[in-house]
Amino acid sequence: ENEFRKQIAEHYKDGLKGMSYGQSPALVAISIKAAISALQGNVMPQLISIPIPVADYKTLKDGENYWSNLSANFFAPNQFLPCGVTFTAPEIMAQSEANLK
Repeated sequence: ENEFRKQIAEHYKDGLKGMSYGQSPALVAISIKAAISALQGNVMPQLISIPIPVADYKTLKDGENYWSNLSANFFAPNQFLPCGVTFTAPEIMAQSEANLK
């Protein structure tokens, strides 16, 4: 996803119009937080709706919703501030097998 956004940002002045959206892997973190809250006995809503992150050629901002200096192999939007999920792309890309334990 980051590569697709990089390409849109790079070529929009040449006439490329693109839109990027999709289900972020960060939705898993939100689901786990909701499950833990329910297991702790908190009343949960019957419906939880999280907006899908969307960006287009007009709204792409380097370092905010895509990263030109990072590789292409990750989904760029991973922050859902109202849910307390604040993974940034540089934080995710800095992870390795060594710090997963």
